[in-house]
Amino acid sequence: MTQNNLGTAYFRKILSDKAENIEQAIAAYSATLQVYTRSAFPQKWAGTQNNLGNAYLYRILGERTENVEQAIAAYSAALSVYTSSVFPYDWAAAQNNLGNAYKERIVGNQAENVERAIAAYTAALEVRTYSAFPHDWATTQNNLGNTYRKRIWGEPAENVERAIAAYSAALEVYTRSAFSQNHPETFFNLGSLYQDEKQFDSAYNTFAKAIEIVEALRGEIVSGEEAKRKQAEEWNELYRRMVEVCLALTRDSEAIEYIERSKTRNLVELLTKATLKSPENLPLLGSSIHFGEIQNLLENKTAIIQWYIFNDCFRTFIITRDNNKPIIWHSHPQDLDDFNDWRNEYFNDYYNQEDQDKIQWRNQLEERLKKLAEILHIEEILDQ
Repeated sequence: MTQNNLGTAYFRKILSDKAENIEQAIAAYSATLQVYTRSAFPQKWAGTQNNLGNAYLYRILGERTENVEQAIAAYSAALSVYTSSVFPYDWAAAQNNLGNAYKERIVGNQAENVERAIAAYTAALEVRTYSAFPHDWATTQNNLGNTYRKRIWGEPAENVERAIAAYSAALEVYTRSAFSQNHPETFFNLGSLYQDEKQFDSAYNTFAKAIEIVEALRGEIVSGEEAKRKQAEEWNELYRRMVEVCLALTRDSEAIEYIERSKTRNLVELLTKATLKSPENLPLLGSSIHFGEIQNLLENKTAIIQWYIFNDCFRTFIITRDNNKPIIWHSHPQDLDDFNDWRNEYFNDYYNQEDQDKIQWRNQLEERLKKLAEILHIEEILDQ
């Protein structure tokens, strides 16, 4: 029992290395199963198998393919004891988890894996009803929405509508006041679906709702800049998608505003602090930043150049005082590949040198930065 509890504690642990925490959890659950055997303690054996499945599904080390298969095997083992008639609640939880594993499965026929995930979630909803277990019901509805987005079989338009219906159902329970973390996550999933379907107005409105609650959560953090930075990293994908949607809607100035809002310390705050002589005169700046605020801090001969990395390219935003919207330069996908190669080589060489002064790395720095300038098309951008 103590080993099982220790495994759960490691699985939920926030501090130190996450990958190592999960390895410790797997070790503790495996130790538990030396005593909690199926014949001697079937219910406890099934519970530990379910826990072990969760650890393998979210495992960072090892081969992803094998980890997912281990998770499926563990959940299936749990379901050999957890039947819908004898242990309905545990059975539904294991079915939901099995759906998560099949949704992530790499081996086998992908269309069949998605169908198995849908079947598992649908089974879970036989017990996880809105009236009996509203939070669990909403969780499975959200998972079901994610899976219908990936569905290969069936009519694409119908799958999209089913996904929207599932997300909308989850939001009946995941309200801003009751489930502040689940609320923006589900809005993010729904907005991503709208974006993928090129329904950009709906995507914009949905992402805006998610960002509103994310920034409210950030405002509640009182433990310092490090916690805020981690929260910003967690929601980086939400802001990146919103920037893409703004660009698709030709709302270029808003794209810049959302880029700034994604940061823990925004550009306006930093520039204002730098230009004001008295820190006590610093205006109260919220998370909502207007393009004009940035422009007003610029001199006539000053420009701001920002690079923003997307999944398939990077874009350069050029801000000047006299342009009422940013000038945007768009890279090719190869430029992003070249940048990633440059970055990896840069850090690998730095950390692999044993000498304290990094002499060789320093000697190569000038040439490396010239190469970086080429990849980022500095001269072409300066011409703008």
